[in-house]
Amino acid sequence: MKKLIALLICFSFILSLTPCVFANTTTTQFNDVDKTTSQGQAIYKLVEAGVLSGYGDGSFRPYNSLTRAELCKIINLAFGYTEAATDNFSDVSKNDWFYSYVAVAKKAGYIQGHGDGTFRGNDPLTREQACVVISRVAGLWDIPFDTQIADEVSDWALPYVKKVLGNRIMSLEAGNTFRAKANITRGELVLGVTLTPNVNKQPEVTPPSTGGNTGSTGSTGSTGGGGGGGGGGGVKPIVPPQAPPQGPNTGSDDNTGTGDNTGSGDNTGSGDNTGSGDNTGSGDNTGSGDNTGSGDNTGSGDNTGAGDNTGSGDNTGAGDNTGSGDNTGSGDNTGSGDNTGSGDNTGSGDNTGSGDNTGSGDNTGSGDNTGSGDNTGSGDNTGSGNEEVTPPVVTPDPEPEPEPEPEVPVIDPEKQTEALSNINQIIAAIDRYGARFSKDEQAILNIINGALKSTREDANKNIAIYEDDYVIKKYGSTEDSPIRTAKAMYIDMTEVEKGNFEKNLMRYLPSYAADELSLMLFGKTVDDLVDSMS
Repeated sequence: MKKLIALLICFSFILSLTPCVFANTTTTQFNDVDKTTSQGQAIYKLVEAGVLSGYGDGSFRPYNSLTRAELCKIINLAFGYTEAATDNFSDVSKNDWFYSYVAVAKKAGYIQGHGDGTFRGNDPLTREQACVVISRVAGLWDIPFDTQIADEVSDWALPYVKKVLGNRIMSLEAGNTFRAKANITRGELVLGVTLTPNVNKQPEVTPPSTGGNTGSTGSTGSTGGGGGGGGGGGVKPIVPPQAPPQGPNTGSDDNTGTGDNTGSGDNTGSGDNTGSGDNTGSGDNTGSGDNTGSGDNTGSGDNTGAGDNTGSGDNTGAGDNTGSGDNTGSGDNTGSGDNTGSGDNTGSGDNTGSGDNTGSGDNTGSGDNTGSGDNTGSGDNTGSGNEEVTPPVVTPDPEPEPEPEPEVPVIDPEKQTEALSNINQIIAAIDRYGARFSKDEQAILNIINGALKSTREDANKNIAIYEDDYVIKKYGSTEDSPIRTAKAMYIDMTEVEKGNFEKNLMRYLPSYAADELSLMLFGKTVDDLVDSMS
């Protein structure tokens, strides 16, 4: 609860950085804010709540950015950070107005600077930087956010951006973009406040729990109340502290609950009492944790722990709650055992046993703890009760990207048609007149014919076959290629056989076929063969 209130105060400081401001009245009108937009409605909503002001010239300047140094001052004032680091960032001088604020921020740990050791206090705050700071100081829930962010987010900021998006403080824009590296504006921060979900209520998407009650606080449960207003985001003005009807109220925080305080014990704690349940117990409340639950506190045990009581369940047990863990479950605590452990009790099961819980382990289960034995171990109890198992989220394997289609070469259709016609004529000539050759000659021609038919298949695959010497280059470039094999068979012939083969080519085949085959086998044209025979 403290963190949510502080977050709202933080945004209020952000939006009033100038000393010249309007009075907090519901009649304030800004000359640069459109009431009809959701951002404008959000601005006026916070103004009417008394936590927001504008500038002295009648403007609000919703599109103005703010610097990193200004943010440090705001966070320190809002969250009460005062302890300063002994050293500062390399670019922060003692003469800078923000020197002390940055030193405190560095000690608190919500500002860590850049990788080169600088702070760059005068740089405007980016949207992703704002997400980091908000996540660190506001105690947001780890709500899964699986939507793919379309534009770039820095690796160091991505977990924090997803946490802010998961808690719906901010949202993705058109095309699933986030503009992480853009400067965040005053108006965007205002709208973020009104959209801030009630962080006092544990979301249903948190992992299911399994054990009994091993936590360190008393009543368990969840609350729909809190300072953020029902339905996600109104800003409630701070109510002045109220003294309880019985026993002195010496605490430092506010009592804004609607329930009666009829107990006889003193309220000396520093935590806030904003719950709606009645406090009728006789035990003293000296803890520092907040009481924001709606359940009744009718037990006789003392509440001296530091943990927050935000549950909706009743605390009717007699045992003392001296642990430091938070009690956020929904189950009732009716046992008589003491809860002195430091672990958190976030389960929904009831604790009706009489045993003491002095362990440091967390109770995150949903089952009931009805045994009488003591739990003094340091381990977690996650398996003794009724267990609800949520099936693991299975991320399907991404669809493989289709392989790119091969580029279709640009082919000259006229040249391709002419070359293919020549190949077909030679094939037809060999098929028709091949029987007239001797067996050795036929063997050579058949090999050549096979290479020509392969060339024809290449043409059918949109391969250009009209390039110079395509057949020889493609099917005669290696030792075991068809044309090389045919040449080797020709070379092995006797001189008489070679002469007869050359004469038969000119005798039996058309001149165009004889000319092409002569070039492939002999490296000569038909005219060269005629000249050699004369």
